[in-house]
Amino acid sequence: MFIASISISIYKSEPLSLGEGMALMVAILIVTFLAMGVGAYIFIRVLAGVINGRRDIWERAAAEHGLSIDHSSGAINKDMTGVRDGRSIRISRYAVPRGESSYDQYAAVEVSMEFPLNFSFEITRPEMFYQKVASFFSEDTSIGHEPFDKAFSVETSDTPLLLQLLNAEMLEGENSNLIGDLMAARKKYHRVKATDKTITLGVRAELDDTSPIGPTLEKAIYIAGRFEKAAANI
Repeated sequence: MFIASISISIYKSEPLSLGEGMALMVAILIVTFLAMGVGAYIFIRVLAGVINGRRDIWERAAAEHGLSIDHSSGAINKDMTGVRDGRSIRISRYAVPRGESSYDQYAAVEVSMEFPLNFSFEITRPEMFYQKVASFFSEDTSIGHEPFDKAFSVETSDTPLLLQLLNAEMLEGENSNLIGDLMAARKKYHRVKATDKTITLGVRAELDDTSPIGPTLEKAIYIAGRFEKAAANI
């Protein structure tokens, strides 16, 4: 508006000499650059305030869960790390595209087994559409449980042993076996991944709301314990 008013005044005023015109143009450029500088400064301060605020929320959440921040894990989205009851824990953030320029924020909670199992496997819930399509056409291991085979991609070094592990009966838990545990987790969590070393659950958690992380951490620890108990029963 300021520059426009100057332009209108120039149009309505008497003709200027070359020197006066040049001086006026220099003045307009100076004012324009000053305005841009002030605007950029305000924008940077506001952006820094938002980033620092979210960083503080993330660091407070880490302290609440007895974890620390891994300062080597990224520029802004740093991981939480620590140990609980002998289990290594890592909590990281990831984004899932919602549209052309928008994303939903998630937290991936990874919990280690207290002891690695004696054969390798990876059970993964496909997260993206292309992963689901790829899983449909892949030759992954089938465990003979149709809903489970449709829901998860499975790779293992010992199929019979994995079948025993997943079907081991444990009546004291929320479900009778690991198949039930993983199927129930699939309904609640965006990311579900189980290997012979770790359990990972991904939950929706905005940068300014870390409250879903605590219950997800407890659930990941619970499922890790269930894998260990099932392994002891086979």
